[in-house]
Amino acid sequence: MASFVVSLPIFFAACSYNTGNKNLQKETAASIDSKIHDGVTTKEQIRAMFGEPTGTSIENGHVTWTYTFNSIRLSALDFVIPVANSTDRSRTLTVTFNGDVVKSHSVSDSNAKSNTGL
Repeated sequence: MASFVVSLPIFFAACSYNTGNKNLQKETAASIDSKIHDGVTTKEQIRAMFGEPTGTSIENGHVTWTYTFNSIRLSALDFVIPVANSTDRSRTLTVTFNGDVVKSHSVSDSNAKSNTGL
């Protein structure tokens, strides 16, 4: 009985996993804005802060780097009950350059709850 009581919190605990750029995990839009200054911050400074971009593109002659971070949280009950409820959090940092200097940047966050199963 004691082992059942001890294991009960573990059974109901949630597990989570993260993908993408770990540098974005603890950042907020405000903290990123305090680090990146349009017209001032360079490509090398962005690379030093956030590492290699997740994706790159070129539009109208401007290079854009994209960084993404995703966190997915599952409840242990999701593995027992045939309806899975996950909480997904995503953060995307987009940085557009004019030559070697930041032209503009933006941060977007999204939170979603998904249900799958029966």
